[in-house]
Amino acid sequence: MSFIRKAQVALRARIGKYPLLYALIGGVGIVLFWRGVWYGADYIYAFMVPTAAASSGISLGWPNAIDGLASIIIGSLLLLSTGLFVTELAGGETMLREEKKEEQTVKKESTELPGIETEIRHIEEELKEIHKDLHHDATP
Repeated sequence: MSFIRKAQVALRARIGKYPLLYALIGGVGIVLFWRGVWYGADYIYAFMVPTAAASSGISLGWPNAIDGLASIIIGSLLLLSTGLFVTELAGGETMLREEKKEEQTVKKESTELPGIETEIRHIEEELKEIHKDLHHDATP
């Protein structure tokens, strides 16, 4: 497990005990992320269409460019730290459900494996006895 994933799991476990705080951090992350996307799109539009900059009141200076980018970065960090980035932005609920199903299947198979191994050993022993009986009966 990567360092980032471990940190994310630890943070989620810690904040998960406080649902209101978890929701607040997630909500702020979502708003900041989309605010940054919106500001970024407005800035690019104003840059490409100079007459739009004057009518929309957007200044083409660096502070406005950095404002949108900073919002995207901070929002993304908040969403990644709470595990909501994939869930909220990439339709991750389906992916997360599939991961949980796979995890449950692996756990189930790993608990069934020792029983199957014991059963196979038992069948091997029975086959050896049958083989021995066949050879014993065949010799005059």
